[in-house]
Amino acid sequence: MTKLMNFYLPSLWECIINRDFDLITTILKISDENLKEKMTTLSHEYKETLKKCGTFELEEQAEIHFEELLQEYAQLPNILYTSLFLSSYALLEQKMAKLCEEYQTTNKTDIKLKDLNGKGIKKTKLYLRKVAGIAEKDFKNWEKISIYNKIRNCILHNGGIIQDKDLKCLNNFKDKYKVLEINNDNSMELSKKFCEQNFKISNILLTRLGAIIYN
Repeated sequence: MTKLMNFYLPSLWECIINRDFDLITTILKISDENLKEKMTTLSHEYKETLKKCGTFELEEQAEIHFEELLQEYAQLPNILYTSLFLSSYALLEQKMAKLCEEYQTTNKTDIKLKDLNGKGIKKTKLYLRKVAGIAEKDFKNWEKISIYNKIRNCILHNGGIIQDKDLKCLNNFKDKYKVLEINNDNSMELSKKFCEQNFKISNILLTRLGAIIYN
């Protein structure tokens, strides 16, 4: 029975990971479409309002109101992409910790994740490398994962403003992959493409690590 379970565990892990990222991807697609639809509706309502104004003063008021609404709605895509990126990153962090716990329990090693220094995915990678013995080559796209770590910390700990120590690195990432924008005040704006890339890379990494741990 145990051998049979071990045979199916890697496939089960992959199914769970695919399900989780499919869900986040679906939320991204639906929410993004809803935002675009809302902007189209808003533009139509503005044009219809102008037709009914009748005077220059009313047209001017309608234009000011519309511009204020546009400014508010212009922030929504980045809020959406940021929220889903943080959800994806949290999932990655949680699942990597799960793999560490699985290895420790299955192999009955005395070394636990909490015994190591560090935090977050750097700590879980250290455990999987040094304790579980997973080769560096199996940490697929770790260079990008490290960039995601910087972006995550920037959002959570510095209000989305890039610190000077990370600016060169993130500018290089921006120029190479063209999936985020960096404004003059060093604030970031993520994109739908950025999220899609992040989901895919995190999925690939977790699937690979799970296949090793559960085999």
